[in-house]
Amino acid sequence: MLKIAICDDDERICKELNHIVEELCEDIEYDYDVSIFLDGKDLIDSIGKSGSFDIIFLDIQMKEITGIEIGNKIRDVFLDEKTIIIYVTGIKEYVFDVFDSRPMHFILKPFEKEKVGTIFKKAMDLVQKQKQVFRYKVGHHYYTVLQSEILYFESIERKVRIVTKSGIEEFYGKISDLTDLRLPNFIQIHRSYIINIDNIE
Repeated sequence: MLKIAICDDDERICKELNHIVEELCEDIEYDYDVSIFLDGKDLIDSIGKSGSFDIIFLDIQMKEITGIEIGNKIRDVFLDEKTIIIYVTGIKEYVFDVFDSRPMHFILKPFEKEKVGTIFKKAMDLVQKQKQVFRYKVGHHYYTVLQSEILYFESIERKVRIVTKSGIEEFYGKISDLTDLRLPNFIQIHRSYIINIDNIE
């Protein structure tokens, strides 16, 4: 399920973006849910109560709280680096004010359907990449872990250790089996280590 939020105090803009998003998701038969917010505070409340969204279309100029303030709160208060933020505005000068919230893109009003579609498809590709899982077997049971959560794999004797952001898992296997899988964004830097290049600092 792709969770999408559209936040703009102009209802017409929300409807336009919603129509484009629905069209694209239905064309590729992607399961999705769109939430529309005409007020930035309602979006913040929703995130606080129900969790983050995969993609947020966020107007910069809004009453009471700006899109930039919301973006910074998502990153710095909710500590959410995964949500893809796409800013929407009619003023080009704002481009240089949004970088602290690390947006994926910037859409200028009035926008073209094709341009929005291209940006949205890139965002969907990033979400799919974030949600890819690695599947492994322990005993008679299969388990999965998000690939984006994996820091590295380590080969120890007849086992492979999965070191993630939240802990360590192990299963019987060989590091060469992982190499054969050609996991995207993972590279082998040593005969015993395969690392996630997205998690390099």
